[in-house]
Amino acid sequence: MKIQFTRAQAQDAIKAVASHAAVKANLEVLSHIHVAVTPGRMLLTSSDFAMEMSAPVAVDCTETGAFTLPAKRFASLVAGFEKSATITLDVDGTM
Repeated sequence: MKIQFTRAQAQDAIKAVASHAAVKANLEVLSHIHVAVTPGRMLLTSSDFAMEMSAPVAVDCTETGAFTLPAKRFASLVAGFEKSATITLDVDGTM
């Protein structure tokens, strides 16, 4: 699955959701962002069990799927790109 979006489209959503992810979590998955992709849309979600935060991002993708990414690392990587940069996530489903 290939997901494309611009930094400008996603920066605010990624920043907000990543800031909500637990920094020192007992479960590692709580420090991740859950990414649910449907055609044309990516929903980013983080949770600390007490509260959940979600933010949608418009993307170019024709497939569906879901995966997690380390919140702070993903936010840091995206922030490092130029504002007009196009970012492509290529998810192949293997670990």
